[in-house]
Amino acid sequence: MSDPRSADTPIAVVVLPGPGDLHAAEHDRVTRDAQAGRIAHLLNLPFADTGAITGPVFVVPSDTLSLDQARTFGVVDASRIYGGVAPHAFVATKAVTHGLLHADATAPEGWNPRLAEALHDCVLAGWTAFSLEEAREAGLRLLESGPVRIKDVRATAGQGQTVVRTSAELGAALAVRDPDEIARHGVVLEENLVEPETLSVGTTWIGEHRIAYWGVQRFTETPTGEVVYGGSDLQVSQGDYEDLLAFPLPDRARTAIALARAYEDAVFAAYPSLLASRRNYDVILGRNADGRSRAGVLEQSWRIGGASGAEIAAIEAFQRDRSQRLVRSETMEIRSADAPVPEGAALYYRGVDPDAGPLTKYARVLT
Repeated sequence: MSDPRSADTPIAVVVLPGPGDLHAAEHDRVTRDAQAGRIAHLLNLPFADTGAITGPVFVVPSDTLSLDQARTFGVVDASRIYGGVAPHAFVATKAVTHGLLHADATAPEGWNPRLAEALHDCVLAGWTAFSLEEAREAGLRLLESGPVRIKDVRATAGQGQTVVRTSAELGAALAVRDPDEIARHGVVLEENLVEPETLSVGTTWIGEHRIAYWGVQRFTETPTGEVVYGGSDLQVSQGDYEDLLAFPLPDRARTAIALARAYEDAVFAAYPSLLASRRNYDVILGRNADGRSRAGVLEQSWRIGGASGAEIAAIEAFQRDRSQRLVRSETMEIRSADAPVPEGAALYYRGVDPDAGPLTKYARVLT
């Protein structure tokens, strides 16, 4: 009997490791492989090593792909990837969220100066800089209104961030950053909010499965006292944002969804060749230095990430029972190697990571 699939139908799911040490921690690699295996099961495909197959594949990259990488693996649209493809490296980082200090500021090739205006109402006050001098000037301007958060644009899980309150602290924070790294990738400086709550908003498309979600991020401390991502608690619907919005949602969820959609529309309009099957946005709500309520999109993720386990768990629940329209799912990242794991949860990592230390990671559906 002949194979009913077309010549372009993926024959396997593969993980693509990223270059260098970005997203290369042991717990990240182990988690990616486990989640890719579950995606393969959802797609009814084998999970294979990249060197062991010839033919079209569904890829789970560790980071957003470049256009050249996408072409190499035959990713011509979002149906062939869990993640995204960006026309320029900065589009996949925090750098794209803010504009430059002035029209003559240093900018990488491909930078769209019109995007900053389109994003004005859905992000916090801030700038992206590609030189130490411009970063210092941007920080001094922002300090006139209150504390400033400096962010390494490629860091994840809440890491690589420093809050400064004076010009001296600004100078010290910038002095320890690599000028070449800033010149190549940029650095973000934005207003710092107090009493913040960070929400996750997004959509995911895997095969025939489409979901939309909102949820709350939790944070935890590393052994060194750094506050980092500790998991997400999501409400997930089948379909898209309109399907999610049909359910009773709290006002802050509707605000976050509106901001994420505006951000997404603006970035995809500014960079038309951008594509993504996973579109995840961190949205912060809090108060600024004057006590006024503020909200905005902090960053986007068009790659496998912290909430991926909860997304996959929700899709698995919908696959088991298609009559369900809304489920609650969660990911947990606990700074212990022997934390209890609930029955039925998908355990993604348990051990002592050489970089992150003791860690237990799992995902599950709660309702």
